[in-house]
Amino acid sequence: MTEPDFEIEDDLNLGDEMLTGTAQSFELLFRKTGNPIFAWAIWILFRDPFNRRPPPDWVLQYIDQACATIFDAVAINEKIPNPAERAGVAFGFKAPAKGSNPFAHFKRLSSGARATEQFARLLRQKKGLSSTKAYELVAAKMKLTPATAKRLIGEFCALTGTSVPAD
Repeated sequence: MTEPDFEIEDDLNLGDEMLTGTAQSFELLFRKTGNPIFAWAIWILFRDPFNRRPPPDWVLQYIDQACATIFDAVAINEKIPNPAERAGVAFGFKAPAKGSNPFAHFKRLSSGARATEQFARLLRQKKGLSSTKAYELVAAKMKLTPATAKRLIGEFCALTGTSVPAD
């Protein structure tokens, strides 16, 4: 197998354009899926010492709403038999369907976002590179099979309403 000759950034020190793009992608995924991990990921990313800036309004609104839900229950003196569960539900950590896991869901979709970005970048930078070869390079870098890389990219594009980048 050929070692890919491009780098995937692993640190959190992102430029403004990449930070803004990630926030926009994650907002779209948060709104489409309701998965709270997308909001938490942006919170951490924006609060990271390398990026230190206020999180976007949509993240602040999510946190404000969850906090208000918890506070309202306390303020009206509602009997709360399981406070941890109530807080989890307020923050969106209630699985929408049996067997659904917001952590695994986030990992799969964020991997799809990362694979899609790398795939598109390869096709832009390496003129004449076939999509088959691009899938292979992305898969090798992310330690996936080409079929898994293609599936993740397809799922991400279908969910976000974007087209799969073409060669």
